[in-house]
Amino acid sequence: MSKYDWVLFLHITGAFLLGGGVVVAGAFNLAAQFRKRPSQVALLLGLTRFAVVPI
Repeated sequence: MSKYDWVLFLHITGAFLLGGGVVVAGAFNLAAQFRKRPSQVALLLGLTRFAVVPI
């Protein structure tokens, strides 16, 4: 594999991680908005931190 192939692979992997992190973090935030119990909101917002790591 050439250097170009590695750079392309890393670029595409980064793009998928960014897109996936945005989708998961957005889903957790959206789900937290519709919860009534504060413990459920805190759980979902806490999970958002792990979804932001790839971003």
